[in-house]
Amino acid sequence: KAELSAANGDLESAKSFATKAGSMVDSAKPLLDANLLVEGTNNDDDKKYAAQYVPLRLTCHRILGSVFAGMKDFDASEKEFRKATENFPQIPGAWEMLARVLEIQGKASEAIEARSKRQGLL
Repeated sequence: KAELSAANGDLESAKSFATKAGSMVDSAKPLLDANLLVEGTNNDDDKKYAAQYVPLRLTCHRILGSVFAGMKDFDASEKEFRKATENFPQIPGAWEMLARVLEIQGKASEAIEARSKRQGLL
């Protein structure tokens, strides 16, 4: 819903949907992790669902940061992309998202640093 709303130019709805989706994914994570810790009860489906946390959460960061950028709220966009790099420092795409918004804000040296971190992960 967030991506569709953004594509249709309804950035406020996109922001709301992406925020809600991120909260839902974050709420599910402890339950998924706990289920994996219960010996003898987890199966391939449990592992599959737990493995989806990172890509789903990254998607929420990407959409929300992009929506903020579309709203010209570059500080909020930067904050969202920084959260992505803090939560997932091993993901090159998180660093690239941050680098792009830093460039838009004229923070060239920080953008270069973010891109360097990204390059180091490739």
